[in-house]
Amino acid sequence: MRNQRRFMWAVLAAAVALGCQHFGSNQPRLIWVKDDGTPAERAELIAARDACIETVDVSGTVIDRRWGHVEYAGQIIDCIKSNGYHLIDEPED
Repeated sequence: MRNQRRFMWAVLAAAVALGCQHFGSNQPRLIWVKDDGTPAERAELIAARDACIETVDVSGTVIDRRWGHVEYAGQIIDCIKSNGYHLIDEPED
């Protein structure tokens, strides 16, 4: 059961970490960039996410709380940011 929860959190973290889907013309779209401002490659983000999933301490998250998975996803995002990536609004064309 614990592995299943961890897997669900990892999937949620991946979705959040790789940006938001564009569901309407007025919805913001977020992208990940490197420290130098260039867009991050998907493979780099996946590698950073996977490394963070291995290092983020799940015990710091209250599992039986209703929104514990959101807290865990936030910890994953913070970990990715600590590796030199930044989540920003996508520039308009």
